Amino acid sequence: MEPVPIVGGTGALGFGLAARWAKAGVPVVIGSREEDRAQEAAGRIADGEAHGLENSEAARQGPIVILTVPFRNQSENL
Repeated sequence: MEPVPIVGGTGALGFGLAARWAKAGVPVVIGSREEDRAQEAAGRIADGEAHGLENSEAARQGPIVILTVPFRNQSENL
């Protein structure tokens, strides 16, 4: 199964989705503006496969990308 990248995956919504999908067996890639934060968040997911990368690199990891950033910040991610 291909991973699902979650841009903004360190926030409440993105992390919640990542944790639940990983637990369900879906590999996830958590994206953040700072790779260190993404890796830290991925490390907090106990069940399943999760990796952390900088947003642009995370977005390249799967055919579908989930964007979970506040509307006011979306232009910098698109």
